[in-house]
Amino acid sequence: MKPRIPAAAVEANTDKESSWKPSSEEEASRRTIYAFIKRGLVVPMLEVLDLGDTVSSCPQRQITTVAPQALTLFNGDFVNEQAAHFAERLRKEAGPDLRSRLELAWRLAMCRPPTSSELAAMEAYWEQEVSRSITEAPAGQRELARSEAGHAALTQVCRVIFNLNEFVYPD
Repeated sequence: MKPRIPAAAVEANTDKESSWKPSSEEEASRRTIYAFIKRGLVVPMLEVLDLGDTVSSCPQRQITTVAPQALTLFNGDFVNEQAAHFAERLRKEAGPDLRSRLELAWRLAMCRPPTSSELAAMEAYWEQEVSRSITEAPAGQRELARSEAGHAALTQVCRVIFNLNEFVYPD
């Protein structure tokens, strides 16, 4: 599997002859232990998340917790795409009811049902995101924004779930 690498990182590579062709999304749905990593080509997301050195032997990986890791996990393309896929799955499997979608999201991501306070917080965040999407839309497009706001808000809820400590650091 070849992970997707931003064009700027590929462009910075000195070996222009062999262009990097990432694997399809289906093929790339693997753990990074199966990833093909070219020694001279940096994979930015993995680099931020403490990828082992590809040039020399690495008996033990360094463990760091730094701000760029949190920013990558919250704002990175990969996490946003996965949140959109997860939201789509929730829409298909849980139906139109928001509470059912949030309960399913929690069960799938955390392997447990949400507490009442967790569910209330996610519902409140969803409402906040819907309101924000509608108010930020141009006046003539508010009806269209209203219909798409729930979809976008569910994606944001999924992104938040993916960044919870309980999800990132399982016991």
